[in-house]
Amino acid sequence: MALEMGLLLQVWYFVASFLTWYTIDRVGRRFLFISCALGMCLVLVAEAICVAIDNRASNIAAVFWVFAFEAFFTWGWMACVWVYPPEILPLKIRAKGAAIAAAADFAGNFLVVEITPVGLANIGFGFYLVWAATNLIMAVIVWLFYPETAGLPLESIDLLFTDKVAAQDLFEEKQPFYRKIQWDVVGKAAAEQKRLKQGIRSSGRGGSESSMEEADFEVKKDSAERVEDIRS
Repeated sequence: MALEMGLLLQVWYFVASFLTWYTIDRVGRRFLFISCALGMCLVLVAEAICVAIDNRASNIAAVFWVFAFEAFFTWGWMACVWVYPPEILPLKIRAKGAAIAAAADFAGNFLVVEITPVGLANIGFGFYLVWAATNLIMAVIVWLFYPETAGLPLESIDLLFTDKVAAQDLFEEKQPFYRKIQWDVVGKAAAEQKRLKQGIRSSGRGGSESSMEEADFEVKKDSAERVEDIRS
């Protein structure tokens, strides 16, 4: 039975991953990181409760939560971790940084595989709560420190980390109070992304899909030129 369930789980993992192709550029990396980390946190709490109860009904529910966990993982963290490092890193170290990120991913997987059997043997269902807390902490870290990269030209992402951008009027309106506790780059990225979206909508308003694509190209071209002006 374990072999069949493992097979079904991997098939579900593959099928669920197709949704990410649609969402990753439409809803952004931050939303997927945060929402899916919170989703995995809740799923792991539910899993711990089911394992603690340990009857036939709770065991069936526990299997459902395993499938739910795989879905949240592939919708958020399995996809975005391969896209985000190359986007956020400057060109000079992009290849090396992406390689380190990939190595860290596999090292983390190895660590989880090694310590989970020991944790379950010693803590039992409580070990699921350890990973639930880890996911909650990661959601907070992403909210505080991870700027959104979806839809932004790579040149403008680089420039968000410089002092020159702070001197530019990226913020056309008063920022929400919670921006004060976030890293300022997060707010800069949000403001730049909003500016780009507004430019695309105004340039391609009422047009066809091709005109929207042309508007997207023109706005991003304008953004790249703006970056060069700031650099000079």
